[in-house]
Amino acid sequence: MGTFELGWKEYEWRWKTSHFAPLVRNWSKPQWLGQDEINQTLLVHCEQGFGDTLQFARYLSLVAKKVKKLIVEAPKELAELLSSIEGVDEVIVHGMPLNKFDLQIPMLSLPYVFQTTLETIPSTVPYLQICEKKVQKWSDRLVKKDNEVLVGLAWKGSKAHRRNTLRSLDLMSLQDLFGMDQRLRFVSLQKDGGASDIASHFWAGRILDLTEELKTFDDTAALVSNLDIVVTPDTAIAHLSGGLGVQSVLMLPSVSEWRWLQHRSDCPWYPNTKLIRQHEHGSWSAVVAKVKNILLKTVKYK
Repeated sequence: MGTFELGWKEYEWRWKTSHFAPLVRNWSKPQWLGQDEINQTLLVHCEQGFGDTLQFARYLSLVAKKVKKLIVEAPKELAELLSSIEGVDEVIVHGMPLNKFDLQIPMLSLPYVFQTTLETIPSTVPYLQICEKKVQKWSDRLVKKDNEVLVGLAWKGSKAHRRNTLRSLDLMSLQDLFGMDQRLRFVSLQKDGGASDIASHFWAGRILDLTEELKTFDDTAALVSNLDIVVTPDTAIAHLSGGLGVQSVLMLPSVSEWRWLQHRSDCPWYPNTKLIRQHEHGSWSAVVAKVKNILLKTVKYK
């Protein structure tokens, strides 16, 4: 509903739930409450999934202006990408010893600390940066033609996600896209099981799959930066392309997560992202038809 003032406050109850019990840590240092502590070191710890971390990493540059030193604890897959954000002094991989710090805060408590409303979402993109050498490597690898539109494609999320069956598509659901204009070149961004999904279909030749070369999100980000548009369901790829400022189309189930709000086709978190929602529970056909129209328009105005 977008009532963030109440929502962020209530979201702090997550630490009292059974779902979050395994994530609770006994910190020796107090939680930061948003005050200016110019001479102190703050630890921001990434508590949840890759997508959540990528979405709320936008706050790190704001946090850095309030503290002397900013340390981020993150999964190894995201460490290099997060270290590129302005103001981040150090990134420590989960499981490694933590350096000395004075205050700490979970990353998803940052919107609460900053009293974020729909109107004050830090929506400037890109806020993620990539090594130019990696970007150039993928440019050389893709060898894009002048009349081509490179379309990044993902179709399912992690099986560990509790709502994965609702948010994910079968690759067959997207088959209408592959008979379209040959100037559209599809590039797979689907890591988990993507290669086997592609290999099992007769139009596999329409999808370039180089995902074995993607070892970290920094690698994926460099690839995504070379694409014209990304099409994905609600997965970490949506947050990655959004945070990079790449034009994106997000396919959503009829009941989507809170971050995508309700009844909107735009996204206040990512101004470069268009939302397409199911109107019929479990049916992706109308969603894919709209994606098809968007891609055809992209080719037309190329």
